[in-house]
Amino acid sequence: FRYPDTYFLEEKDLSSGKRTRYAIILTEDTAENRAVREGTAPPREGPTAITMDIFQNNLDNYTTENWIRRTNDSNFKLSSDGNLTGTFLGGEEAVTYGWSGLYEGESVVIARPKFVYMFSVTYLTKEDAIRDDFAAILENLRFTDGTPELE
Repeated sequence: FRYPDTYFLEEKDLSSGKRTRYAIILTEDTAENRAVREGTAPPREGPTAITMDIFQNNLDNYTTENWIRRTNDSNFKLSSDGNLTGTFLGGEEAVTYGWSGLYEGESVVIARPKFVYMFSVTYLTKEDAIRDDFAAILENLRFTDGTPELE
């Protein structure tokens, strides 16, 4: 899929013996972030990022809202206002919310019978360019047979 060439893409299989989980992580491709990824930087928290997480759902059959409210992976417990907002993503109904941890975060979630898809961005200020890049990536998202495709 298309994303700005100023980012580095990592793919991670975070599955356990019980559940499938997969992540795609985009971080700004800077010397400092490369050192963090390579483990050559002094210990510190990771950089802000755009993430796309895929969680197995055919065992629990969560709805979007139930998955957000009932799992720690959603980060919803870090929401300062507890608001969920209905939206559309790639022509499909989705739910979006904000949260605050080490960084500020926004997530958009869609639950499907096989998988839950969570798209998130972390940032320091609302003016950060990473938020615009996240919005542009999501604008290209389409669902085919319940599976997301990024153009």
